[in-house]
Amino acid sequence: NRMVAMNKERLETQEKVLQTTLSKSLAQQISLYMENVQQQVKELFDAVTPLAIQIKNSRYETDPRLQQALENNIADRPGVIYITVLNQEARGRGAQATQTGGLNLGADTFVRKTLEAAFVAARQGQQYESNPLTVMGPGGSELVMVIAEPIQHQNAFFGMIAAVVTLRPLGDELAESRRLGLEAYIVDNSGRTAASSTPDQNVAG
Repeated sequence: NRMVAMNKERLETQEKVLQTTLSKSLAQQISLYMENVQQQVKELFDAVTPLAIQIKNSRYETDPRLQQALENNIADRPGVIYITVLNQEARGRGAQATQTGGLNLGADTFVRKTLEAAFVAARQGQQYESNPLTVMGPGGSELVMVIAEPIQHQNAFFGMIAAVVTLRPLGDELAESRRLGLEAYIVDNSGRTAASSTPDQNVAG
């Protein structure tokens, strides 16, 4: 019996070590991905904002230069799947990446609501990062996040630039844990599930 108890304890210790090692490794990979995506968004905003400042408020919806800038700059940034630039009245343009599997991010209810919250923050001069959201499309669901900032020049508010970034690679990282017979979860800063290794059973939120 003592032998059984010792073996059981040893197995439990090994299991805890495995879980801790996996958690640390996943946390590191997720941090690296998020840093990379935030860098892509920064480069995108830096490329488009100077042009947005030059364009008249009334031309945001019609100026072809703005549309061209959005489409050109989203093309080579795989983490960003949608970008929009809005004027002071929250009117403007958007561009979607080609690799989005039939999603219509500009029309998605959750994305639109999140962009409205981002615009309120931008009008107050604040940057904005949403919690992860699940958007549904014909090709299945996609875990995304909205990052936005105000467009300002000489203390005047011109509007907002916002990006929707994909968090799909995080789900792919978590799926690895299933091979080891473990379940893994990412929770947001409110403690709600953001992603899991069993997405069918655990929807974000």
